[in-house]
Amino acid sequence: MTHCADGLAVDGNLAALVKLALEYEVVTGRSGMDFTPTELVWRTRVIAEREKLATFSTARAVAVGMSGDEKAWKTLE
Repeated sequence: MTHCADGLAVDGNLAALVKLALEYEVVTGRSGMDFTPTELVWRTRVIAEREKLATFSTARAVAVGMSGDEKAWKTLE
C-alpha cells in the first residue's frame, strides 16, 4: 500500500479520512470534518505524540516510585 503526500492511503482516501476525522472527534470533542486532510493528519499526529510523551512520563514516574531512591523522587517535582 502506498501513501499520498497527506499520509492517507491511496487505495481508500475517503475511508481513511473519515476514520481520522472520527478518531479526532472522539479524542478532542471537536468535529474532524472542519479541517482539510493535511490539517487533520497533522493534528492526529500531534495528538499521538502527546499521548506517547504522557505514557513515557507515567512510566518514568512508576519506575522512580518503585526504586525508592530519594533523589529520584525529587526529580519528579
